[in-house]
Amino acid sequence: MEAEEVNDPQPPEILKFPGQWELYEEALFHIFQQTIVQGNLTFLGMPIKTRFLPSAKGKHFTFWHLITEGEEEDYRYPDFRRCERLKWIQWMFQNYATYAGISHWPERRKGSKDYVFWYETGKYVVVLSKRNKYFMLKTAYYADKDNKIKSLKREREEARKQANKS
Repeated sequence: MEAEEVNDPQPPEILKFPGQWELYEEALFHIFQQTIVQGNLTFLGMPIKTRFLPSAKGKHFTFWHLITEGEEEDYRYPDFRRCERLKWIQWMFQNYATYAGISHWPERRKGSKDYVFWYETGKYVVVLSKRNKYFMLKTAYYADKDNKIKSLKREREEARKQANKS
């Protein structure tokens, strides 16, 4: 008897840091341009866009939020776990509708309606913010801390309860 074939889609390979930040940053920006800016990503039939301004070093504001972390904009620093998973954003939007391993839910955050996408096994989160005729890619990050995982589970469950009331 043969083992049952698993059809779960696998995320792209991790983009390992080659040891020189400038080369890595340029490679990441190229991937960002190809897979996100020019990737024709959509959600709920609307395009997913990125924010350019305020730019830094000629690169999109959104790009920096996908590869760095920190509370203050002027003092963000590279987060290699974010960098390594940059290609996962496109993969998640190509697979969220058919792959149960990627959950998503609406959420109100600071007065805006956001959508959270969570690839739980990969510990990766992508956040979109709803605009009138498109979605803004807000950020993406690696979520491996116990408190954050508990928070995501709680948010997802609350969103499901709200959806069931409707």
